[in-house]
Amino acid sequence: MRNRWIVAAILVFITAFVVFLFYQQNRTALLTEVTFGRFQFVLIRAWLTSLLLVSVMVSMIMGLGLWRQKRTQKGLVKDAQSQKNRAQALKRAEHLLAHENYREALSELEKVGRDSAKIDEMRYAALVGIGDATRCHDFLREAFARHKTPAFAYPWIESLAQKGKVDEALDALEEQLKQEPAAIKGRLLKLELLERKRRWSECLESLAYLQTQRPDLVDERRPGYLYEHLKQRVDRDGVGKTLLADVQDASKQYPDFVPIYILWASSLLAKNEAKKAFDIYERAYRQTGNGIFLALIEAYYIEHDRPEDAIQIYRQLMVKERGHDVAFQLGKLYQNLEMMDDAFKIFNPLKKVGVDSASLNLRLADVLARLDREGEAFQLIREFVSTQSPLDRDFYCTNCTARHDDWSARCHDCHSWNTIELEISSLNREPLGSAPIYY
Repeated sequence: MRNRWIVAAILVFITAFVVFLFYQQNRTALLTEVTFGRFQFVLIRAWLTSLLLVSVMVSMIMGLGLWRQKRTQKGLVKDAQSQKNRAQALKRAEHLLAHENYREALSELEKVGRDSAKIDEMRYAALVGIGDATRCHDFLREAFARHKTPAFAYPWIESLAQKGKVDEALDALEEQLKQEPAAIKGRLLKLELLERKRRWSECLESLAYLQTQRPDLVDERRPGYLYEHLKQRVDRDGVGKTLLADVQDASKQYPDFVPIYILWASSLLAKNEAKKAFDIYERAYRQTGNGIFLALIEAYYIEHDRPEDAIQIYRQLMVKERGHDVAFQLGKLYQNLEMMDDAFKIFNPLKKVGVDSASLNLRLADVLARLDREGEAFQLIREFVSTQSPLDRDFYCTNCTARHDDWSARCHDCHSWNTIELEISSLNREPLGSAPIYY
């Protein structure tokens, strides 16, 4: 570059020298005198002026053209090299991401820039791999503002929810769903956020969008959402005729959904209609076989100091069926009432017929110890420990086998509705007769 400037300077000097010699030799032909009053002026002739101006303009145009051409060539070369370096950096970043070298991949991506959604997706994957939640959140905000694509919209919304900004996340999700109302991922995410806000009526409305694409999910979740919605109405508005009618309709629509029956009966108990509530418990027990209904009847009578009524109901049920769940509940009641001989007469036959239950073993061991039969009690404890049975929790989830201290409508581990049962309820039993139970 420096040599080019030297050659150009020499050429300019030679040209100027030639022009100067030509001017000296043809001075009189090139100039003319003009008199204006007492003043005289020497002017260059018009044809020479025009020639000089044209020469200068042509030279300038040609020079500018050559300069622009060279600049364009330099830009093209620079862009080609930049594209080559960019492609190499992207290739190295993809290789590093594939081998989980997230920090090095992020370093390579910083050399590339942020003008592409694909590059930002790779950068987000690297940040996730590093595990920096704060940087992920900030980056998602910037990437979503730049690209407005689902690839960043949903992670950004999830990040907002993780930060506890569920309302803001729902607002952003609504805007996204306006652009793609049929997006399954967005609808599922909305359900999750609405569940966290316990907006059950909106959950029910949102299921309508998933009826075609995910009918299995709708069938699984709708009973739970309906139960939670009805329970929310009870807590907010109290028990009225309209609500009881809606609960009754729900029990007809989902006859095997235990929480609906419990909500129905508890609503009647709140109105001091115990007889109707117990009728519902009995009907639900016949329909579902879930021992929780027996436990609820027992709890009511114990709370009102009428344990003999609970014992009477259990005895009536034992006459009408040859299963084990009612017997186990009766044995528990005897044990809680310190009627150890009666409890032993219930638990021991269950053990002999092969009922395998951690709760049964522990309760029978406790009864034997209280009857001063420590040796047999110790033997049962040894069997319990050797089999590594779960802890003494009467309720368990039929979906994930998680143990629960008390019954609940939804499992706290797998979040499934209608899966909590008494451990003894999982045993087979024969159908009940049709004769009613007298309370």
